[in-house]
Amino acid sequence: MSPAPTPAGRSWPPGLSRAALRALPIALAALALFAAAPVRADEARDLFEEGTAAIHAGGYDHAAQLLERSLELSARPATAFNLMTALRFGRRLRDAEALCRRLHAGDFGELDEAKRTQVQERCDTLAAEIPRLTIDPEVVGLLAGPLSIEVDGRVVATLEQPEPTEIRVDPGEHVVRLHAPGAIGAATTLELDRGATRRVDLTLRGSAAPDPAATRRRRLRRGLGIGAGVVALGVLAGILGAVLRPADPGPTNGDLGPAGT
Repeated sequence: MSPAPTPAGRSWPPGLSRAALRALPIALAALALFAAAPVRADEARDLFEEGTAAIHAGGYDHAAQLLERSLELSARPATAFNLMTALRFGRRLRDAEALCRRLHAGDFGELDEAKRTQVQERCDTLAAEIPRLTIDPEVVGLLAGPLSIEVDGRVVATLEQPEPTEIRVDPGEHVVRLHAPGAIGAATTLELDRGATRRVDLTLRGSAAPDPAATRRRRLRRGLGIGAGVVALGVLAGILGAVLRPADPGPTNGDLGPAGT
């Protein structure tokens, strides 16, 4: 007896059920994955060794690129640790610290107690080496919108009111800018070493229009001053009138002259 015909009028291969045929693509994909695993592991190992050699040669940026690719292929604590070292000596301290925290948390594999302690010490060292920059903005005039603080072309803070703002940056040269809608921006360039702490004062010049609240206060003070002046003049006139009052001219006849003249 021949196999049952398929809906298209064709017969299934002998010995294969429909369920087996449906599972066949999954099985083939799994087989390909297992076959590729040794290749990926070998590539990750080669990249790890090349990256480690680049660290010893002082090529920290190239080492970081190689080790990042190795870590993508195979998440190993040793690869993460060496990548952290390359980032640190390449002056990418913030990236190195973030990677260190992940390594300590076990994202790349479990660590024994001794290695966890070693990694924690490295994380603390990295945190202390990251420069800290405090930007203290001052605004002259009025702003048409929020104040933005930009470091190296990236907005790091948006403020409704000017206030000192601390950020962490990598060692090296940085450009700090303040800008806001309708205002004349301010900028400065500075160099920061490892572990440095710096404060920068920048002035942003907004619209020359007066502050409405300040205008109301000035008007109120002016009104009070005028009123007080009027009262003072009235009192002074009364005093002078009492002291310098002339003799009574008598009644008038309509032409303000003395009666009978």
